[in-house]
Amino acid sequence: MQPYHNIESHRTSSLVWWRSFPACAFTSAHEAVLTQELASLFGADWRAARDDAAVAIARAIRTLHDKRAPADAVDAVMSVALLHVLRGDAAAREILIFGLCRQNSLACDLIADGWRHAPVIQRLCASSLPRRRRFRVAQ
Repeated sequence: MQPYHNIESHRTSSLVWWRSFPACAFTSAHEAVLTQELASLFGADWRAARDDAAVAIARAIRTLHDKRAPADAVDAVMSVALLHVLRGDAAAREILIFGLCRQNSLACDLIADGWRHAPVIQRLCASSLPRRRRFRVAQ
C-alpha cells in the first residue's frame, strides 16, 4: 500500500493546523477535533501512527525526507505528530519543529520558535497521581 493512501481526496482544514497556529493556541478541544478528524479520514494503516508516537514520528521523518511527497501527505503525517505533541510527547514536538523549519516560510519559522519555547504538556492520569495520605491527629 502506498504511504500516501487516498490523502488528496480527504483534504480538510484541521490538517493544516500544525503549520497555521502557534503552540499557545491549542487546547484540549483542538486535540479532540483533530483526533476525531484523523480517525474519520484514515483507515487501518494510520491507526498505529495515531496510537503510537514512535510510529507517527517514523512516518513523519520518512515523509519529510521524501522530496516527492505531496503537501497533503506532509499535512497528514504532521497532523498526527501534532496530535502526539498535544498528548505530551517531547520527541513528537521535536519532529513538529523540524517539519515547520522545512517549510521555508517565515510564519512557520515563528510557529516553530513558539514550540521550541513552549513547555512540554504533561498528561497525568489519575493512577499516576500521588495518593493523598490521611493523617490522623493524635489525641
